[in-house]
Amino acid sequence: MADWVALLGETTFPSAVTSSDPCIIAAFRAVDKIILGKEATYLLRRLAYVQLRRVFTTLEAILRSERKRNQVHCQPRRGGKSVAIDIYMMSQVDGRNSSVSRNQILERRRVSRAWEYLAGPSPLLTLMYSEAADPIVRDFWRKDSASLKSVVTSILKDVTWAVRICARLTHSTVWTVNCDRSSGIREATIAEIEQVLSQQDTEVHEKLKEEDTGDGIESPLRSSTSPNTVTMSSISVLSHCTNPVVEPGSERDGDYVPFGSSRRPSQHPTPPFEHYATKFHFSFASYATAMVNDSSRYQDFRQSGKYHCELQRSRQSTEKQKNIINFIHKHLPAFSLRQTAETTSTNSPASIIYQARVWKIAREQATGPLTELAYENLIWELVYWVMSEQTFVPIFGDLVRYVYGSCITEEEEGERRGGLCHVLAQFAACVVEDVCLLDGWHELVTEVPSFARDMICALASMRR
Repeated sequence: MADWVALLGETTFPSAVTSSDPCIIAAFRAVDKIILGKEATYLLRRLAYVQLRRVFTTLEAILRSERKRNQVHCQPRRGGKSVAIDIYMMSQVDGRNSSVSRNQILERRRVSRAWEYLAGPSPLLTLMYSEAADPIVRDFWRKDSASLKSVVTSILKDVTWAVRICARLTHSTVWTVNCDRSSGIREATIAEIEQVLSQQDTEVHEKLKEEDTGDGIESPLRSSTSPNTVTMSSISVLSHCTNPVVEPGSERDGDYVPFGSSRRPSQHPTPPFEHYATKFHFSFASYATAMVNDSSRYQDFRQSGKYHCELQRSRQSTEKQKNIINFIHKHLPAFSLRQTAETTSTNSPASIIYQARVWKIAREQATGPLTELAYENLIWELVYWVMSEQTFVPIFGDLVRYVYGSCITEEEEGERRGGLCHVLAQFAACVVEDVCLLDGWHELVTEVPSFARDMICALASMRR
């Protein structure tokens, strides 16, 4: 676990990174050191493969952004994937004269994609597979993609309690790494985790407990009541319960995109709200709990004149805040403004697309509990996602293209109104005034006209 935490630190890029930044080469070499090293265990090697895929994903997103901004020269018939592979080739020990062939690089990339798929919502799930999984992943002809889908679906269906725990542990670990608080991981104990989990809202706890019992999912951890063990509260824990609290004036984690992404949190304390220029940089959770002087509803949330939201109030703030709160309460009935006001951390934006993939797989296999879990996790990811001008269109655009391209064809029209398409359209409608002038937004709504229609319908519904 310590080696994985160290790897996360070495493969997290600073803010405003470019495709030519040396830290990208250093990240590839850090991953290769584990993948090719003889001292690394096969379990750590799996985690390194997943991280290799995340580095590739981030690098390709950076390249796409640079191309849209005309910051790099575009060669004909060479996309971001080819350029990313070239950069990976350059990271080899001997640079341009490396004896490593391109086929070997492509093989590593293929294996990393396979392990990422097996990891699902959390890379820690790769640790559940026995050593027999390694030759299967490497030998494409022994297991095709259809067989892998059935294996992953079976695991996620039968051990949903483990999926939840792994996802929460991943989010907490990534948060501490990106905030340079790795020492806090070693200090955590099972008793401390149990103490935090026991503070959950009783209503949410009972609701999820009944849901698990009704679905016939029995966890080996459920019967334990010892303070030194993880009980049912750890199984039903939601995202906001495991996100560490950031005290006012401390380092904010709103400036990072974890898990091999291109940004590291700022090392400076968050300045008072009034010192910020108006900008598009907030999460739904932070905006919903922003202080409004003329509203007694938020009097209990004031903290020395500082605000949880990074936006200055404007004439549209009240209406936008109402729309955001309505969105949260509609899709997350158990959401608590008071809890969110004390929790400003975010989940990994990179995991948003993976929750959508898990939802799609679960729906294909008619796995009701997993479908609901993936749906709920996706909403939580969106609510705690700290958006910015640089990241919104690339991340949200990929999500829209995936959902409308891969999921909508399998939904009936009646289901679509309450499915992921409806969620994305309502989410976009809440921030359309902030994003309509961003680079790539016009191309997105033109490329996916059905999304544009759904968003317009959501806007009309909000303004009735």
